[in-house]
Amino acid sequence: MSAKSESDQPSVREHVLDALALIHLSAVVFVKRSDMPPEQIAYELLRYWLDDVYSPGIRYMDGYKGDRSPTEVALFEESFTEEEFAWLERFNRFLELRIDRLRPAEREEEQFPIKDTWNGIVRDAGNLIALMEPDRYTGKARLDRVRSEINTRARLLP
Repeated sequence: MSAKSESDQPSVREHVLDALALIHLSAVVFVKRSDMPPEQIAYELLRYWLDDVYSPGIRYMDGYKGDRSPTEVALFEESFTEEEFAWLERFNRFLELRIDRLRPAEREEEQFPIKDTWNGIVRDAGNLIALMEPDRYTGKARLDRVRSEINTRARLLP
């Protein structure tokens, strides 16, 4: 089996929007991954965002990024309008603040509580998709595609 070529990789923008869709559709993942506690899935989704998706961020889930690539950061920023980048930056800061408020036991067990804060994250991810897609049909198509990937087990967790 050959490795994927660079042209097979999704663009930064597609990768970010798909990650937002995955967070927004986390309830579907909770159902499909009944072998994992939802709190653990939520934690893994946040880890995915911080560690793999949001390259301009200065921290990983478990510490600070000392290996940030200026090239990746520039590519990320170029993939969005100034306004979109500001929205993503605000979303990322919100996540960082919520992670900082986790209790030590939750961090140790790698679990994010499924309460109002998580529901707000899910809602905000959906709102970002709605703001960043060119029209509502494109956003709906993205959510339908990611939901289908989750349901066919092609994409349960990053």
